[in-house]
Amino acid sequence: MVTQVAEETKASVQMRILNAAEDIFARIGFTGCRMSDIAVKAGVNQALIHYYFESKEKLYREVVTRLFEQWEQHVNEILLENESPQALLRKYIKEHFELKCKLPNLHMLYHRESLEGGDLFQKYASARWTGDTEEKSRMLADWIGSGAIQEQMNERVLLQLIWGMMNQFYYRSEDNLRDELKMIGSYEELKDLLADQMIRMTLYGILPRDEAAGKENRDVSRGEAAKRVCVYLPPEIRSEGKVEMEELLDSLGLLHGMELKVHEREDDLLQALDNEEPRLVLVFAATRFGEMPEAIRRLLVELEDNPRRIADRFVAVWTARGQPSGETLQRTLEEAFNRLGAFAVARVSGQNGREYAGRCAKFVEI
Repeated sequence: MVTQVAEETKASVQMRILNAAEDIFARIGFTGCRMSDIAVKAGVNQALIHYYFESKEKLYREVVTRLFEQWEQHVNEILLENESPQALLRKYIKEHFELKCKLPNLHMLYHRESLEGGDLFQKYASARWTGDTEEKSRMLADWIGSGAIQEQMNERVLLQLIWGMMNQFYYRSEDNLRDELKMIGSYEELKDLLADQMIRMTLYGILPRDEAAGKENRDVSRGEAAKRVCVYLPPEIRSEGKVEMEELLDSLGLLHGMELKVHEREDDLLQALDNEEPRLVLVFAATRFGEMPEAIRRLLVELEDNPRRIADRFVAVWTARGQPSGETLQRTLEEAFNRLGAFAVARVSGQNGREYAGRCAKFVEI
């Protein structure tokens, strides 16, 4: 029993020393840190630190090793596979930013040594640290090669830019974030807002979506009508299958250079059909039990009264397929638009947003 208590006491003391050392190394670096500072913060005799860890460098090594063990556990849980580039970038930015916020001292140690020209961090860094960077760089390079990302981008620069956005915020306290952003909200709410802003910056840049979607070198002549897409996205449908919707819109705009204009009300869409002559109309829908959304029903009623508005146009239908009934509604709407004289672009079963965007683009360019 005495031995067990002694072991528990030893472990507790070592943990206090490691916690104190981690905090001080992160704040003032290895060179500026004194063992006496760590002893005071840990509430132990300085000689005890030397007894357990022998030297400041060995203590630093233990601190870095412990941080990397936590980092590797989190990184191994971030699975980036079997999804589109847009969805994976969203997931990576959100989860990697969360990881930095959970382990601010690890990244502060890295940046401090980088600025001071030290090499201890890299000396004790996990091999997984470098391997993870290479893995993410290869992933971005593959997307650039496939056309999912602009070919002018450099994968390593892009990765560093993404991290750079995170590095502005991950170490800040809740009060500091509120002060910097001039916003109210909990720490979690502010972090979610920051992650969303970084995702938007990475995927869309800072121009309005309609401007960013292929406006470069645009000719506003009638011939460019083929590039115009009227999107009908009622507010009540926005939350259903949001990631897939974003992937489809991104692919049409960024990969195929189409000019997207989103309408939330059927009246606005119908007016656009009369005045803008888009070649493609994209209609979003969602269902839980097979019912047709009220907003879609109203649109079909209006078009049935005046089918010339939709006749001879290509219509893409995207039904969120969280439920099996989504497949049935997809086919029902495709048939309804065909009956009105439009050309519904059939969505193949299992087709993702990027693949369907490519299918729509081929039809429109005929």
